[in-house]
Amino acid sequence: MASLARTVEAALGDRPLVLVVGISQGRDPALLTPLIRRTAAVVCTASRYRGQRGARLLRQVRREASGRPVEAREGIEGALERARALAGSLADGRQARPAVLVTGSYFLAAEAAALAAGLDLRKLGFDQGSGESGGLLDPRVSPQVSR
Repeated sequence: MASLARTVEAALGDRPLVLVVGISQGRDPALLTPLIRRTAAVVCTASRYRGQRGARLLRQVRREASGRPVEAREGIEGALERARALAGSLADGRQARPAVLVTGSYFLAAEAAALAAGLDLRKLGFDQGSGESGGLLDPRVSPQVSR
């Protein structure tokens, strides 16, 4: 995440950032620290597949956010809606509207990309079959998904 934080810094400069984060079960929330320290606000959520739920992520993010707004929302849809609203409320005319970045888990990023493409999130199929992906982002499966 440190390299992503540097990339975001290079791309956005002083532009504020609203972060949507979620990590997979068993991952340490501390890996998000470099990004959280750069944000104007954070919205925590969990992916449908293997997403870490509960207070641990929220606690870690709040500790690193040092008083900046940190909220939790159920699912990527609600998290993105709230992040966009926060970005709008943080815009102040003197600088660009805050960017919204979704990161943390491959599964969460895939859900956000599918949502942006107008795809049905249930058709990602992460939880089908043997416990492996088996869906849209599984290299063994055709990349075509019906809308």
